[in-house]
Amino acid sequence: RQRNNSVAFDVIVPPASVAARKIRKKTSIAISIPSVSSSPAATTLQLASEQHQQAFNYNAHASRMNRRYHYTLSFSVRFPYTDDTVFLSYCYPFSFTDLRGWLHSLCIAPFIYTQNILRRQMLCRTRTYHAVDLLTITNFNDPLSSLREKPVILLSARVHPGEVNASWIMKGVVDFLVSKNSVASELRSKFVFKIVPCLNPDGVINGNHRCSLSGADLNRQYSNPSQVHHPTIYYWKRLASMIAMNDAQRRIFLFCDMHGHSRMMNVTLYGCAPADNINQMALPTAAAVSARLDCYHHHHRYKLFALLLQQNAPHMFNFEQCLWHVNKQKES
Repeated sequence: RQRNNSVAFDVIVPPASVAARKIRKKTSIAISIPSVSSSPAATTLQLASEQHQQAFNYNAHASRMNRRYHYTLSFSVRFPYTDDTVFLSYCYPFSFTDLRGWLHSLCIAPFIYTQNILRRQMLCRTRTYHAVDLLTITNFNDPLSSLREKPVILLSARVHPGEVNASWIMKGVVDFLVSKNSVASELRSKFVFKIVPCLNPDGVINGNHRCSLSGADLNRQYSNPSQVHHPTIYYWKRLASMIAMNDAQRRIFLFCDMHGHSRMMNVTLYGCAPADNINQMALPTAAAVSARLDCYHHHHRYKLFALLLQQNAPHMFNFEQCLWHVNKQKES
């Protein structure tokens, strides 16, 4: 709703929201909102540095259908410049243009170029003929026989265009892997990293939140992806299959697909338990197994990566929030 030099927004907050449940009818609270990008304030498209306190009003109204309470979050943004172009985003933006610019800067970075640790290829093209980048990170100076014996780690992100935070996590991972850090150097000497930073470029470019231009959730197409309608999933799965089945000297050490979550806090993992453990109810917690990693029972080794994250980042990663079973509606 536009009036003068300000705009008011109404956002529907679902009843499951914990914050909404705690706020009574017509209660006003003052909180910080994400910064906006303003053309006069910055020559390039980036977040403005100023943040303003705005009044947020939660108004409760009962649904006639089920008598459950829903909430409407209303807030106003006042623009300091006239004839301005302002962008308001769901999360800190990471566009397809940002992705291409970042990858180009990596390829021409002096350290990365001289150390011979990065290859950039094209995995495939999307339905609108955009290139899907495939990065390979390892120490390419090692002997060829050594390269062929290294385990492979597969990393991907942004299969859901609206989960922008996944791109920022991926950027942090790649920037670290190609850095001068001694741990990164050791990882490059022991593993080959195959990375697809963006599995859904068409969705990102066209502003979709979850689907591709085929109208499909690509994260549900792994069982039988179409080469025409789901090319990124088709070729990404084919690459994984070639490594797992056709290369006797190699094995896939880890597969990790990065997502964002609209409601869950902290960093956590959704993992797949082995078939013989799916029905087990009494699984060890982080406290039960953190004391002795070397004695971690082989039946629960699929939890080892999550446990290491919990130990190394206890203030960010939450082991207890991890899920180890796949719901029927999420199978693919």
